[in-house]
Parts: sequence; C-alpha cells; structure tokens
Amino acid sequence: MSRILHYLTTSRFARLGMRFAGVGTIGFIVDTTLTLALAHGTGLGNNLSRIIAMAVGVVVTYILNRRFTFHSHDRHLMQEGGRYALVNITGSAINLAGFHLTLLIAGAQGFAVHELTAQSAAIVIGSFCAFLFSYPGSYFFAFNK
Repeated sequence: MSRILHYLTTSRFARLGMRFAGVGTIGFIVDTTLTLALAHGTGLGNNLSRIIAMAVGVVVTYILNRRFTFHSHDRHLMQEGGRYALVNITGSAINLAGFHLTLLIAGAQGFAVHELTAQSAAIVIGSFCAFLFSYPGSYFFAFNK
C-alpha cells in the first residue's frame, strides 16, 4: 500500500495529475458557466444544457491537455482524439450520474436550497467523480504515458 501511495504522490503520474487538474478547472468553469447559462437563459433544461456544455468542455480540455499537460506530439490526431473522446464519454456518463444522483438526493432529502445552488453542487460532485476516472484513463490510454 505504501508503494502505491508513494507512486501516487511523487511520480510523474502525480505531477501530470496536477496539470490535468488545472486544465480540468478551466474545463469545469467552461462547463459550469455554459450549463447554467443554457439551462436558465434558453430554457433547454438540465439534461440538454449539461450535454452541450460537457461536449464543449471536452474539446477545450483536449486541446489544453494535449498541449500543456501531456505535451503530445502524436501525429495521429484522430486516433488520439478518439481515445480521449472515449475516455471522456465514459467520464461524462459518470459525471451525469453523479450530477443526477446529487439532485435526486437533494430533492429526496427535502433540502431547502435554491435550485441554482443544488445544480452547482451537483456539477461539482459529478465533475469530481469523473476526474477520478478521466485522469488515469487519459494518462494510460488516451495519451499513452
């Protein structure tokens, strides 16, 4: 167990994980802003707004992770991008599950919170759940590190 903990905290995996988290923060801001703007500004509803925002966030994070996190020079952009998309489609499903589960629990528990607060909390929780899958998936599969 200590070897695993040491690896997760001192290795290249850990250093790149910090960059990945930084890029993810930018993606999170894009995703959250767009989700809330679409849901409240256009009336598209939570599901469609979330899907559109997540797709935009994936494109933004792919570009930034490719350049700044993994310094990828893979000339097979379609293959690399396809692997990244596959990881992020799965991560998005995890994200949506966390998002909806949080909204469901908040509603079932009768929390007296503003809808915007509940949505924001659900976005944070869903995004964190997705990060736990997406970083190892991007590191080991999408960018082959």
